[in-house]
Amino acid sequence: MREIEFHPYQAEAVDFVLSRPGSAVFADPGLGKTAIALQCIAVHRLLGGGPCVVVTPLRPLYSTWPGEIEGWSDFKHLSYQICHGKSKAIEPGKDLYLVNPEGLEAFCSQPAARGIDFLIVDESSKFKNNSAKRTKLLKQYAKHVKKRMIMTGTPAPNGLLDLFSQMFIVDLGATFGGSYTRFRSAFFVPEDYNQWTWIPKALAKEKIEELTAPYCLRLDGEKLLSLPDFVYLDFHTSLSEYEKEVYDKIEKKLFAELETDGGRLAVAQRADSAYMKCRQIPSGFLYRKTIKDVDGREYIEGGQYWLEVEARALRRSQDLGVPIVYGRHTAKLNTRKLELLRDLVDELNGKPVAVVYNFEAERLAIQAEFHCDWVIGAGCSAERGAEIVELWNRDKIHMLLLHPASASHGLNLQHGSGRHVIWFSLTDDLESYQQLNRRIRRQGVSDRVFIYHLICDGTVDEAIASRLGAKAELQSSILDALEEYRACNS
Repeated sequence: MREIEFHPYQAEAVDFVLSRPGSAVFADPGLGKTAIALQCIAVHRLLGGGPCVVVTPLRPLYSTWPGEIEGWSDFKHLSYQICHGKSKAIEPGKDLYLVNPEGLEAFCSQPAARGIDFLIVDESSKFKNNSAKRTKLLKQYAKHVKKRMIMTGTPAPNGLLDLFSQMFIVDLGATFGGSYTRFRSAFFVPEDYNQWTWIPKALAKEKIEELTAPYCLRLDGEKLLSLPDFVYLDFHTSLSEYEKEVYDKIEKKLFAELETDGGRLAVAQRADSAYMKCRQIPSGFLYRKTIKDVDGREYIEGGQYWLEVEARALRRSQDLGVPIVYGRHTAKLNTRKLELLRDLVDELNGKPVAVVYNFEAERLAIQAEFHCDWVIGAGCSAERGAEIVELWNRDKIHMLLLHPASASHGLNLQHGSGRHVIWFSLTDDLESYQQLNRRIRRQGVSDRVFIYHLICDGTVDEAIASRLGAKAELQSSILDALEEYRACNS
């Protein structure tokens, strides 16, 4: 068992958290924020404080937190319970309880949950959606807790509006008040007539940074640690004339439904179906809805004829009282990105690669092409994930497939020689993008980490890459401002 050696910045973070009722630690991956939190819990308990609940995504729930508690002699005295699955009932007398966001309702409904006086939210940006049920639940629960701490490396992955609910958990509304609508009206203006998107008012960013800074501590890995550089490389391909014709029809529908001045992608959720198809075609496939009517005939989505078929099937279903069956058909269009991936893998000449996919059709195509069985994605259990991570870190895996929703938090992939991450298709979630890349570029890594983007020209691939860059610049400016505030007021 190891004895932890705290860096000065970690000791500063512990003092910062313990000196105030609510705090936010915005720390890059690899800076030991779990150890910071555990030290805060240990000191809090030593000083007579009550037990703590840690809200964390599922994978760190089973791997990171138990591993840190049991792996360091400084924390071995801390007793804990994982409140998940069949073990949801709170066992009295523990120092800390680990619960994932989806298990919050079951946890908070128990009377024993009111005896907890320290709340830690790991990866608090999971609660950036103020209207989500779990966010509302956590905000209510936070009111009953004396000490509150949130942690994330990406506090505003989609913009400044993401900060409202996270800061409410910290200060119970002291900074922005209790109304999201009033916060939005005070600092933002609608960008379009229907008020789907909002942009900051003049000087709003500076004012928000000023208001949040007293509660926030910024830990910047670039400045605190000697980390290797990220090297970003784009590899391009294109669609055939026929595929571009199909793509252009769907993209035209997307922009028509967006109804914005210039057709920006920022409100793509309003045309989700068309947008998702625009993302799929560059990767060489297209999901289409299927319908099997009450007579057993199956039809595949496409064109005006499809709408007529669906309407007729629905009417007949209602008349007979027999449900129709919807399904999904995968149309394969091309293998261009697969060929690009093959060229890149061959060029790397046997070096371990992590390939990031976003759609199941991509995963299946990559697995068929490369005979790869190592996947951390939907359906991968915590135990299986831990086994794969161990093999990757021992250089026993040549190609590892990762889905951003499953691999962006709680995985330590830096211990082997793998330093190459290939994004087969990009996510437009900045948090998932940055966090997944930093699973490899962490403390102790001395080699450069290469991030490859497979881009299909003339498609939303280019828009997503540009949008990720814009979001990253905004978030970086927020975090830099918080760091400057602390330097001036310390």
